[in-house]
Amino acid sequence: MDGGRGAAIHSPERICYRAVGSTGVREGGGNSVKRVVPPANDPGLHLLMRLRDEAHRFAIKFHRKRRGKSAQRSVLDGIPGLGKKRRVILLRHFGSVGAVRSASLDRLKAVKGLPSPVAEAIFEKLH
Repeated sequence: MDGGRGAAIHSPERICYRAVGSTGVREGGGNSVKRVVPPANDPGLHLLMRLRDEAHRFAIKFHRKRRGKSAQRSVLDGIPGLGKKRRVILLRHFGSVGAVRSASLDRLKAVKGLPSPVAEAIFEKLH
């Protein structure tokens, strides 16, 4: 069932461009956008549609990859002396990065397995 809305209606593909005269200046001044609606079976239109779709696919893939990398980063990355094992100790002790951020320097220094210079580096980075 279509929910009473009927079949989807698609607008025809349009090609939009700005008209430029022989002098290199836009004709007619202002906003002189020209629109062309080529026939649906035009081979040139199909080539442009494939180019557009490929550009969109490439951009979407890039943004997903970039977003994925940033989701894996932590504010704790890059702190000297804080490797994977110490990070696990720290997160198990406090429960979350937010709790680490709100911890005082004395509370950070009290974590077993976390040297004082590393606790100070963490405090400096987060405050």
